[in-house]
Amino acid sequence: EVLHVDDLANACVYFMNKKIKNSIINIGTGKDYSIKYYANLMKKIILPNKKIFIKYDSSKPNGTLRKVLDVSQAKKYGWKSKTSLENAIIKTYQSYLKEIN
Repeated sequence: EVLHVDDLANACVYFMNKKIKNSIINIGTGKDYSIKYYANLMKKIILPNKKIFIKYDSSKPNGTLRKVLDVSQAKKYGWKSKTSLENAIIKTYQSYLKEIN
C-alpha cells in the first residue's frame, strides 16, 4: 500500500482536531496493487516513450504478501486519502526532478 505524504499530513491534522474514542487509527488508502502494476504505472509515467522490459525473479514466483491496512476507522470518522496512486507518482517524480535540477 502506498500513501502520498500530503495525505498523511492531512490525516494527522484532521485527527488532531477531531474528538475521537480510538487512540490508534490506521492511515492509508485501503488499496494495494501488485509489484507488476506499480512497475508498469511508473514506467508509463516516468518514461512513456521508451521501451523498457521488466525482468522478474522466477525463483520467487509468489511475490510479496498482501499488505493493506484496514482503514475502516478512519473512514468512519470521515477521513480518506485524496491523492490517487497515479497523481502521487506524478507529484513525487516532479518533486524529484525539481530537486536534482
